[in-house]
Amino acid sequence: MDQARADMESDLPHKFVVNRAQPADKKSYPVRWLVVVVSTISAFLLALLLIVVQENIKKITDRHAR
Repeated sequence: MDQARADMESDLPHKFVVNRAQPADKKSYPVRWLVVVVSTISAFLLALLLIVVQENIKKITDRHAR
C-alpha cells in the first residue's frame, strides 16, 4: 500500500526521448530452411505416432472380439 501511494505521488517526466531509427544489422525473421526441416520432421513423427496408436487400438479391439 505504501509503495502504491509513493508511486502515485512521484513526479514523472513529461517527455520521452527516442533515438533515430537505424536499419538492422541482421535479419530479424527466422531462417526458412530451419522452419521447413523442423516442420517436416515433426509432421513425420506425428504421423508415425498416430499410426502406432491406431494399430495398437486395432490389436486391442481384435483381442476383445475373440
